Amino acid sequence: GGGGGSGGGGRPAYPPQYSRGGGSSSSSMPSSGAPGGSSGGSSDAAAAAAYEKKKKEQFLMFTRVLMKYLESKDAEMHQRAKHIIKVCAERNKQGDPQFASLTSSMRTQLRKVVGETYWRKAEDYLKHFLQTKGAEAKRALAGGLAHGGGGGSGGQA
Repeated sequence: GGGGGSGGGGRPAYPPQYSRGGGSSSSSMPSSGAPGGSSGGSSDAAAAAAYEKKKKEQFLMFTRVLMKYLESKDAEMHQRAKHIIKVCAERNKQGDPQFASLTSSMRTQLRKVVGETYWRKAEDYLKHFLQTKGAEAKRALAGGLAHGGGGGSGGQA
């Protein structure tokens, strides 16, 4: 008699944070992705993981801004930057220790190739974009959402 993949007969499924599948850890604690797992530092590890994730997301956003900027200002540099991103991703996939952290290797390599002027310009654009986006969010919270909310423009990029 072959059983399927789901848990025993009428038992409820495990809550997602204690799910039995997927994690390489043998403990029943949620996996945070951080080595160690001492009970005292679990919130620190979670905070560190959240911080790293946020940094990664911000760099990804920065890269998009940089690439858009280069595309409009310097097509040749845009092509060079695209090539760098591709090379970094390939070397990371191949397990090259110098490219173990895709984010930091991309940051280093891109900055070297595009130079400080373009890099700073893209940082300025990103900062401006985030401030504008933050102001819009505050207006939405102060305005529409406080009075029952509803249909915004729906134009999130």
